[in-house]
Amino acid sequence: MKIIAVLTFILITINFILSIIRMIRLQKEIDAAYQRGLSDAKQASSEVINEIKIRISNGKSFHESAADVANELSKRLKERIDSI
Repeated sequence: MKIIAVLTFILITINFILSIIRMIRLQKEIDAAYQRGLSDAKQASSEVINEIKIRISNGKSFHESAADVANELSKRLKERIDSI
């Protein structure tokens, strides 16, 4: 009976340790995904700012340029969502 109790304790301990390892790996994956998302967002905002600057230099007002870019981004986002 003691052997079964010891083996059960060992199995529970191993399972607990493996669960902790899985949680650490998952946390690293979440952090990496967050960093990728943050990087993508920074790049996208830079592209939007550059596109608005180009349109302003072509003679459009800021508000008109920003509205056009926002509409284009909205269409692209809708297409990406539909493709998923």
